[in-house]
Amino acid sequence: MPFLFAGIAVLTVLMTVLPARGVIPRNAVAGIRIPSTMSSDEAWTQGHRAAIVPTIVAAVVSVIVSVVLTVCRAPDGPIQVLIPAMVLVGGAGIGMYAAGRAAKRL
Repeated sequence: MPFLFAGIAVLTVLMTVLPARGVIPRNAVAGIRIPSTMSSDEAWTQGHRAAIVPTIVAAVVSVIVSVVLTVCRAPDGPIQVLIPAMVLVGGAGIGMYAAGRAAKRL
């Protein structure tokens, strides 16, 4: 299970870092697509820059939690998926909040 969360975490971080660096332009498929970040190219970039730290922290913590659950031999089932997923989704939510605030400041 840790490999699954490592892959998802890397993808989540990439979908924040690449738009922040201008590699992925504003689009309807990838990145943080909320009204404030979609309002302009500058809002898109600044919003993603603001979301980098919370997204990376959540990704790292999610993988650590998944590894700990595996090493401690937590029973197979929903707990091994739900807890790391909640951490990652929570971090993504904080990242979206930060992105929205940064984009609205422009």
